[in-house]
Amino acid sequence: MKYLSRLAVLALPVVAAVSLGVAASAAPGTGSQLLAPASGDTGSASRSGSSVAAVPRSYISNVSAIVSIGVIKDRDGSYAKGSYDALLPVDRRTDSYLDWDHAQGFYIGPGFCADLFSWNGSTWISSGTVGSGTWWPDQTLPGQSIARWEVLAHRC
Repeated sequence: MKYLSRLAVLALPVVAAVSLGVAASAAPGTGSQLLAPASGDTGSASRSGSSVAAVPRSYISNVSAIVSIGVIKDRDGSYAKGSYDALLPVDRRTDSYLDWDHAQGFYIGPGFCADLFSWNGSTWISSGTVGSGTWWPDQTLPGQSIARWEVLAHRC
């Protein structure tokens, strides 16, 4: 958990929008099925092929098969939806789905946990499991120009 710091929140609204589809790359509990960024990935293209204008500094990818997660663009204490800025559906990234050039945090609703993975240039590395609440993954990762994070939410 060396890449995380936790923000205590007194009242945590539920963030659990159940998905009807199951992403093939996001089987719960199996980090080995997480997809690597495409060869030469600038971080600007999603798995669905859409792109954004700027190369992101960081992104968060929701690889959960069951639930949307709350995502936070700026760690400024002012969030559009209370504890987060937007909902990130299953199998979406903040750079391509929301057109954000960075994402600084994510929110996991009550009753859910999340496995967190970071990209090290050749493979996804487990950064541990977190419980419900607001989490702030590192914005700089050793040897990486883009901080790539995958969040695999599941029931605790």
